[in-house]
Amino acid sequence: MAKNTGREAINPPYFYEAGGVTSLISATAVPIIKDGKFIGAAGGDIELSLVNKRLSEVEVFDTGYVIMTDQNGAMVYHPDKALWGKDVTGNIDDTLSAAVRACLADGQARHVKIVNKKTGENLLCALAPFPIASTGMNWLVVLAAPLNEAMAPVNAGVLIIIVLGGTLLIISLVVLYYLVRGVTRSLE
Repeated sequence: MAKNTGREAINPPYFYEAGGVTSLISATAVPIIKDGKFIGAAGGDIELSLVNKRLSEVEVFDTGYVIMTDQNGAMVYHPDKALWGKDVTGNIDDTLSAAVRACLADGQARHVKIVNKKTGENLLCALAPFPIASTGMNWLVVLAAPLNEAMAPVNAGVLIIIVLGGTLLIISLVVLYYLVRGVTRSLE
């Protein structure tokens, strides 16, 4: 692929077994160009276990989680390891699946509200595509959190504003009452 495109390339991740250990790996290649001519490619495999370990440590509110997909929408990371390597289509909510495809195609971040197929819980999902070097391909990170957890800080802020606003309104009405009372007494 690096030869055909003249730029860095990354293959979709695949499972590889060595020494009784199965790993998720992605092959990469960089073209070697001399005097404007392709003379070869340098490449290697990237073992994704460290990336997946780091993603498993990400805390998204209390019970949220992270998903990462490759350029084709195959799950490189999901908390359910059985979904690694599987296409997002059919394995997650249709709305989220469509948003994943759109993000991978246009490189634009999005957010969607979905219903978890397994639990029926409303989730808020933030999708952030990121380019893979200069391959021209995007991979994607999705942060999914229960809607009530994601909105808790906003709801707390709204409650504070309502309480403060109500308090200020009452104080203003009391001050206004005494001002009007003072003005009407002076007119009598």
